[in-house]
Amino acid sequence: MNEIKRKKLAEKIFDGLEILMCNLYARWQDEKEYEDFEDYIHLVKNKLKEFKVTFLKMTKRPFCVHYELDGVTYVIFVNSRQYGYKRVA
Repeated sequence: MNEIKRKKLAEKIFDGLEILMCNLYARWQDEKEYEDFEDYIHLVKNKLKEFKVTFLKMTKRPFCVHYELDGVTYVIFVNSRQYGYKRVA
């Protein structure tokens, strides 16, 4: 996959996960003492399967998901002020 196609797919994944990630972040802020984070991971893994990328990990703090796309690692993150993504490796 060339770089332009990879970037476009990363943007599509970013857009495709926005509602889910923002909703999960907000819910986690309210329910972290009562809910299992593994349930959140499961939901995000399933969503990433739609894009045929490799799930790497998801963390609570910062609230983010790492995935691999064509040998390149990206992270999508959410905090109280923004939703964003970046290439990390």
